[in-house]
Formats: sequence, structure tokens, C-alpha cells
Amino acid sequence: MHGLLLAVVLLKTVVSLEEVRTGCHGRVETACTNFEAAKFSFTCSQTSKGWTPRVLISARAHMVLSHRKFQLHELSHVFDFEYDMRHHAAAIESQSFESHDACMAFGSTQQEAFPANLQEYVRSSMLRRDGVALPNRQ
Repeated sequence: MHGLLLAVVLLKTVVSLEEVRTGCHGRVETACTNFEAAKFSFTCSQTSKGWTPRVLISARAHMVLSHRKFQLHELSHVFDFEYDMRHHAAAIESQSFESHDACMAFGSTQQEAFPANLQEYVRSSMLRRDGVALPNRQ
């Protein structure tokens, strides 16, 4: 069974646009959600299908808001992240291998690809919710 640990959303309402710009890394002036300390880990377990990866993805969602009216919108990004990460983990865990070494090699490849995958999921959420995917958004 795959796992996702998404820490309680840290909410920071900011009155200064300068603080929002800083907290959102200069990308926007209204609100953003930063997924901090994102980690991907895995183990391989023997099942009736062979050796199967077991995935754990964890992150901390930190919202920076210029006004509380943006909170619901930012929560939609948190929902997208959780949904996409659960499906990402499930896709990895649907694989099975004849040996522990092959499973570990596959898991290591997935772990190395995680930062790029995470970036793509964030861009996808921005495109879905904001109509634009900002470059280099983390």
C-alpha cells in the first residue's frame, strides 16, 4: 500500500505585498503554496506477484496569502498535489519484479526522477487552476 504524508497546511496571511513576493519567490503577488521538504522513499517487499516497490511520499504544504480570500484556491493546489502523488505512488507500486535487486534498481530510478516529476505535477496544477504554468516553479 502506498503512503502519502502531507503535513498540516501552514497558513500565513501576509499583509505586505513585499512579503508575498518574497514568500512566493517573486513569482506572484497574491498567493502561493510551496511544497517544502518533499521526499520520496521506497522499500521492496516480496508479494505473490514477486518483488514490489512500496512508496512513501512526504511534503509540507506552506501557503502564503495576501488575503484569506485566496485560501480556498490554494487548497485546490494542495488537493491536486495529494491526488497526483497518490496516483504516482500507485503507478510505481503496480510494478513487480523477479528479484529484489531489480525492484531496488527500479525504485532508485524513480527516486532520482522524483524532483522532475514533482515539478511537472506542480506545473500541471498551476495550468489546471491558474491557466498558466510558471517556469521553474517548485
